[in-house]
Amino acid sequence: MENATPATITFGSPVGYADGLWQIGSTRPPHVCLCCGLSFDKAKRKIMGPYDKGPYRYVCARCWTLPFLFFPDKKLARCGECWVPPGYKRHHHVPAFAPRGARISKGQEDARRKAVSNRR
Repeated sequence: MENATPATITFGSPVGYADGLWQIGSTRPPHVCLCCGLSFDKAKRKIMGPYDKGPYRYVCARCWTLPFLFFPDKKLARCGECWVPPGYKRHHHVPAFAPRGARISKGQEDARRKAVSNRR
């Protein structure tokens, strides 16, 4: 992950998720988070962005803290898999048993649940 280079997101981006299509006809940032779809507010879901590099151009503060999403103002955690805010002192990480979205067996899922419950 140290050698990873972020992709610049532009119109017609081959990345395909935050390619700027939401901007067509708009004069200001969106009213909803482009990650979770919930509306921005001034407390827990305040607007973060704009980001030219990363999965979304504008996100809420809750989605910004998700460790699996990269944003330029976050740093890589010691585990080498998660992106955390620069001020974090501790990082609680549960290692992945399978790639995100992959189908896993019942035995693997039971092992994952057991590992999570042992950490609590």
